[in-house]
Amino acid sequence: MRRHPELAVRKAQGMSTARAKGMTRQECTQYFELLGNVLTENNLLNKPQNMFNLNETGLQLNNNPGKVVVTKGTKMVNCITSAEKGETISVITRVNAEGSFFPPCCVFKGKNKKKGI
Repeated sequence: MRRHPELAVRKAQGMSTARAKGMTRQECTQYFELLGNVLTENNLLNKPQNMFNLNETGLQLNNNPGKVVVTKGTKMVNCITSAEKGETISVITRVNAEGSFFPPCCVFKGKNKKKGI
């Protein structure tokens, strides 16, 4: 890295192929146009207490992406990984547009919680 001070080594964050393909500018623009139409049709634009966002993220227990070389200053580094790799725990958070939120919820695989988690 001494020869190329503009580069840095960062740990990559795993991202599935489906998510990577769905994050185009066109897909995002279409989503927000549709969201705006739905909020207007249902008279929700001025009711932030009734607009909730639910976010689910999966934490893969056995997936450890390696390090990659990127331009210095790059914060988010993704690498595409297999969706089937490792066991996943889902973490769900919910918040409304006013800032009220519910405690996070964890969803584990199986019928019973494993001891030690």
